[in-house]
Amino acid sequence: MKRTLIICMCLFMSYGVARAQELHEGDMFLKGELGVQALGNFDYTYCLLSVSPQFEYFYRDNRSVGAKVSYTEFAQISGGMVGDVYEKNKDSYMLAMVGPTLKWYLPLSARLYLSIDGFFGYAGLFCRSSYSVGGSSISDGGGLMHVGLVTVTPTLNFMATDKFVLTASFGNINAIAGVADGEFIATAGVHFGGMVLGVGFRF
Repeated sequence: MKRTLIICMCLFMSYGVARAQELHEGDMFLKGELGVQALGNFDYTYCLLSVSPQFEYFYRDNRSVGAKVSYTEFAQISGGMVGDVYEKNKDSYMLAMVGPTLKWYLPLSARLYLSIDGFFGYAGLFCRSSYSVGGSSISDGGGLMHVGLVTVTPTLNFMATDKFVLTASFGNINAIAGVADGEFIATAGVHFGGMVLGVGFRF
């Protein structure tokens, strides 16, 4: 039994090597990503939804350039009882961005790649804040920001077949600079923890 199991494992591994899905110059990918996240408790909630279609062209083996469009909505809601009245504060954000991408794929196994995904482009961010006491709105306001955005995202890419790829990422490193309410802003940070899943087609 043990000998049969070892033989089966060797056959499986040799099949994976023989079926290695290499990424060659001239390959093209059409991908789509979806991220959904909801965290929180009674006093705090964080929700996120993102959709990102993108195109890639491999100008050399394991290197691609492309373009990406992304739309993201996320909200942070907090509240609690103050005396006999429930107070709630909600900050909502809508982010749309478009720009070129540059990716470098590192093979981890016959079908699994780690890609370092670089994005740089324009982002429009609309922010809205509301505050309510006992169900009645006390204040409500918002604003639009125009910024330049740079992100670096580690992504796992699994070649399910020679045509289809499955992707997963868990955060990024980012930098933002632009104008908000007539004032220049600049910030940078690291965000990890949210899962973004995707599927792609190679042609």
